[in-house]
Amino acid sequence: MLEPARWPQVKAAGEAAAGVAVDALATPAAAWNTLKPLLDALPVKLVLHAP
Repeated sequence: MLEPARWPQVKAAGEAAAGVAVDALATPAAAWNTLKPLLDALPVKLVLHAP
């Protein structure tokens, strides 16, 4: 399990059309590789900042 400090940070980026920003730069690559397909399946626009 990841320490909370290493969890991806998710923030609304303003207007709905702007999407949701996901900052996962502090998230280990292995955890990100598991999480990314789940985020890709969401019906919202995402701006990903990943390792």
